Amino acid sequence: MLLSKRGLGLLFVKMSFIPFMLCALAFSAYGATIAIDLDLVTPGIQNTADLSVGTGQGVITGAAVLLGTVGDSVTTNIVNVNAVGSGAPPVAIIDETANQATVLTIGDVPNANPANVTTQLKSNRFRFSNISATPTLIDADGLVLFHFALPMLQLDQKAVGDTINLSYVSSEIDALAGVVINNIANTFGDNGVDPFLTEQGAVVTIVGAVEEPTATPTNTEVVEVPTATPTEVVQEPTPTPTNTEVEPTPTNTEVAPTPTETEIPPVCADAGYYVLTSFGQHIRVGNPLLVSGNVSSVNPVFADMEVGMSTPDGGGFPTLDLAVLNQSGVVTFIENPNSTPAQQFIFDASSPCGLAVDVVMSQDSNAFWVLTEGGAIYRAGDANVGGTSATAQLGNDAANLCNMLPIPFGAMRDPSIGQPNDGATIRAVGLAVVQQNLAEMISKGGASVNAVPTGFVVLDSQGGSYLFDGIGVSIRGADFGGVYVPGGAANGTGVLDRTTIYPFFQGRDIARDIELRTATSAANGLVIYDGWGGIHPVPVDIESPVRFLRNETAVGSGVPISTVGMPYLVTAFDDPTSVGVDEGLGALDVNSIFADIEFCSDGISEGVYTLDRFGGVFAFGSTRNTPDSTAPRFSGSPYFFPFQYAIDMEPVLTGVTPEPTPSDD
Repeated sequence: MLLSKRGLGLLFVKMSFIPFMLCALAFSAYGATIAIDLDLVTPGIQNTADLSVGTGQGVITGAAVLLGTVGDSVTTNIVNVNAVGSGAPPVAIIDETANQATVLTIGDVPNANPANVTTQLKSNRFRFSNISATPTLIDADGLVLFHFALPMLQLDQKAVGDTINLSYVSSEIDALAGVVINNIANTFGDNGVDPFLTEQGAVVTIVGAVEEPTATPTNTEVVEVPTATPTEVVQEPTPTPTNTEVEPTPTNTEVAPTPTETEIPPVCADAGYYVLTSFGQHIRVGNPLLVSGNVSSVNPVFADMEVGMSTPDGGGFPTLDLAVLNQSGVVTFIENPNSTPAQQFIFDASSPCGLAVDVVMSQDSNAFWVLTEGGAIYRAGDANVGGTSATAQLGNDAANLCNMLPIPFGAMRDPSIGQPNDGATIRAVGLAVVQQNLAEMISKGGASVNAVPTGFVVLDSQGGSYLFDGIGVSIRGADFGGVYVPGGAANGTGVLDRTTIYPFFQGRDIARDIELRTATSAANGLVIYDGWGGIHPVPVDIESPVRFLRNETAVGSGVPISTVGMPYLVTAFDDPTSVGVDEGLGALDVNSIFADIEFCSDGISEGVYTLDRFGGVFAFGSTRNTPDSTAPRFSGSPYFFPFQYAIDMEPVLTGVTPEPTPSDD
């Protein structure tokens, strides 16, 4: 990002603002104050906010801001902040030591040596150290020393009215902590109060569930057009990294609005959904079954999440759980981690097939499949019959894919949006596993069907699709070309049919997600989602259970299901956590924000949710709050703008009755 003062607000909150006037601050002898700002989008220091228990688990976000004399130079800064909760037991921060790097992030004072930037997170305090930092001048807005996104312990109605008080205080660990201004070390005193820097704290109040519809990105213009439909697709069955004779634009069908009233679709039966953040937090929205616990990892960057069933330690009935994948390829159930299927693989930056990008859980939760950015498919649980690291990777043609991916676009790059060194690559981004149905699993004992599912579809970032049978043999032929090569796998049906047309975005790093309509049916179709918000059903040209994503009542009818479509933004967005660059000025595809699409989990009604990296959730069809609104039916969804913390969402069919709000009666 370009070093910016304004950017991060408190999640799912109603903000109560305190006006800020620079002249009203009581500056210390060195004219400096450290303030806690809970809303960097709004000018001035916003030091009060409300955190809703409607999500079950919250995040307090904001920044430590140094206010002082314009033109003064700041270098080393070691800042300690207390986070003291009221209540019995007091509300507290989750002590996720392994995830500090994403909970506390550098602000406006850069450092040429990343090793000099360290963090510490405890249940009632946190600390950010930036040693020998690059000298940076204070301006009229002050300097953001660091950002924070503090995951809270599970919140419920009993916490309503409790508070968390955030304040800059002296360190119990290092008496020399403080801020260096104009080469003068403003250190802490022995009495626990900094003699040179004044402080302005902040208070967060826990409130009841917010009743408004899900927050819609107010900083993101929603283009009200019908759902994007891929009418311009490759006319050969197999788009590959070398096949560029295709019109590249992911299209958005222009359906003229009609004056007739929008038909009300059947309502999706989901009880709510969970949102996964890049630092591993699962945020509960609506009233899905509660998944307790927290996941941490030596690798703090998380990649995907799946709904599954786990068994509590000591036995008992299986319960709803969430399986979370980090980039190292490690999958963990959140509530009952010991119930996670065994895996025999782990990745790092030097792994030949790259880091993990996607996970698919088996229908019986006894197995899962992990996709890497090189296109390799790794099996765990009873899907890996051999039970060793040597047998974990799916073989045959599927194993050869990581000899091809990832690769730079080179001459294949779309010149209309490509920029030098823009980071665009052709890499695997999504995996669909067509599984055998649950009845077959039960009759065969599970292991055999997980070991050899019906087939796999791998999606790359250019929209290239690769079809494999259950043992990894290419359905389109070993050369991955569009013409069947004798010796390949037998042809499949539906999305595994080698003649099925898939969308392809020539020269563009834009495909982001792939999702089956039904996990056990190739015939029911799938959807591909792009980073601009384009929704591309497969098949696109025939009647199928995904036809509704064309926003037509019938294929070719021209009659829209809704006159209000979904967001579609051909726009680049800045990443505030980067230093010295504004990605908002970069390539439109690489820096797009839409990330995930999910079908209503009831398997019957015609509806989807979509997620952007800011946490914005949008709905189409049966998942909508009202037919002519893009908002889903659940309030209290998190929103991180301008930070791109949201990674994945998963709807949940089963839920709980909301706990009644305490009354005065």
